[in-house]
Amino acid sequence: MTDLESFQKNQMAQKPPQDSLDSLVIYSKSPTFTQSTVREILTKNHGLSSGKWGRINFLKGSLMLHSPEARQCLNLNEGETAVIQPQQTHWVTPGNSVEFFIEFLRERT
Repeated sequence: MTDLESFQKNQMAQKPPQDSLDSLVIYSKSPTFTQSTVREILTKNHGLSSGKWGRINFLKGSLMLHSPEARQCLNLNEGETAVIQPQQTHWVTPGNSVEFFIEFLRERT
């Protein structure tokens, strides 16, 4: 099992099965962040509201994703994504030359 699979397996019970992520819609997308443009809130412990998921899309460099509930610290590699469940607390630690963006998802209405 990869670090990413282990991280996602250990996430909160609200996580939909991977195939049901297709039933979610993207309602917002962040700009592409770099080490110098990442918003401070993303580097502090925070969470998403009920019914909202986040998908971190990692483009390049190094990025650590921390999740106290999952008791995991995940090093994302180029091209990988990580799903954050509703109300799951987490934060990121950007490394050098990092580029990533976040898609925010919710159920179709």
